[in-house]
Amino acid sequence: MTENPPPTSADAPPPGWTPPPLSDQRWAAGVQPPAQRAAWEPAAPVSAKVDDYAAPKTKLLPLAIVAAVLAVALSAAFFLSRAPGAAATPSASPSSAQPTATPWGLAFSTPDEQYSGQWAILDHQWTDNGLSVLVKVEVDQGPLQLRFMAFNDATADAADSYPSTDWPGDGGTIVESGETRQGWVQFPLQHGDSTVLLADYYQDQLSALSVPQ
Repeated sequence: MTENPPPTSADAPPPGWTPPPLSDQRWAAGVQPPAQRAAWEPAAPVSAKVDDYAAPKTKLLPLAIVAAVLAVALSAAFFLSRAPGAAATPSASPSSAQPTATPWGLAFSTPDEQYSGQWAILDHQWTDNGLSVLVKVEVDQGPLQLRFMAFNDATADAADSYPSTDWPGDGGTIVESGETRQGWVQFPLQHGDSTVLLADYYQDQLSALSVPQ
């Protein structure tokens, strides 16, 4: 094969000049040859754990459990604090028609419930003139004009009380609010079991107490 003649120019090389190989020329200029690429190797498998794919842990569930426990504990403490120390034994409520017992007598009130008080028979005596009873009356709301009547349980004979120093007045004795009055009251009755009635000025019965023979 015939070689091409070298180019002609002012700086042309002399005859017979042959250029060095291209690769040798680059390495002579100080350029390092690239490292030879290593043969292909498969990438190392990445180690994975099950926990890497698990949902992130949250503190909401433990907090919700703690809140629920505290709510139950507070509710139990509230109801226990309000519970009575001992269970109350149910008792029959008194009928509205029955007077309420007091430490020393019975409660009474007028039909319109505007006036009220309490009274008791502390003692009684039978004499030739009839029945004498020691009466104690306390008026809570007054003034109230009181009078007494009595009747024999067997014969139903009734009688008004005699006026006395403790209970003056034919129409009854006025007792003011907060006043307590005590004294003997006499009735012209035959001997026998009797009932003493407490009434107001209009003879409306307010209460009644039994007196044995």
